[in-house]
Amino acid sequence: MATRMKTSGGASSGDVVAGNLRALKAMRRLTDEQLAARMGVKRSWVQERLSGTRELRLSDLDLFAEAFGVPVARLWYAPWDSNPEPSDSEVAA
Repeated sequence: MATRMKTSGGASSGDVVAGNLRALKAMRRLTDEQLAARMGVKRSWVQERLSGTRELRLSDLDLFAEAFGVPVARLWYAPWDSNPEPSDSEVAA
């Protein structure tokens, strides 16, 4: 199931997640080939999802999260954000 929810900035949630995945891949210094090998998929499969050629599905996010060793929910936050959970004051606002 693919979703096209829009963020407040106008980008779809898939665009945000794909950007976060690309940043995480770069921070870990992984090539598309290395990431694909971790995921058990072809390099083209990874490239299509990270470039937006194919929409990200929830099952795709499971594979990416497992390959990066992070929870799926973490993929919605920038990898350099050390505290992605909103604070109490942000939730109350």
